[in-house]
Amino acid sequence: MPSLQYINSKLSDAIYTLTTHEGDARKRIAAVLPKLKILNPNTFPSNLVKDYKWIMETIERGRSKVLREMPDYNLPHIHNSTASKVIKKIIKIQDEIQVLLDKELNV
Repeated sequence: MPSLQYINSKLSDAIYTLTTHEGDARKRIAAVLPKLKILNPNTFPSNLVKDYKWIMETIERGRSKVLREMPDYNLPHIHNSTASKVIKKIIKIQDEIQVLLDKELNV
């Protein structure tokens, strides 16, 4: 089972890409999708599982079989405003995991 440090590392990498990648929110999410897909929602703390599942379901919803097999795409089925909400939720989850890690270090 991945540790919180591993999950935090992958989400931190994703956030870095989200902030530095060119393009709109949809293209930024498409760029981090491989980093997000390697994380299993069931390895997240119980209070974050629902949020992470929502992120992945929102990204995957509406994709055709052809799009699922493509390594890079721009999420044409998602509005940019929805993509922004996904990004905010990724940042929120990473922040909460960082708080948990900080608590572990202070114990």
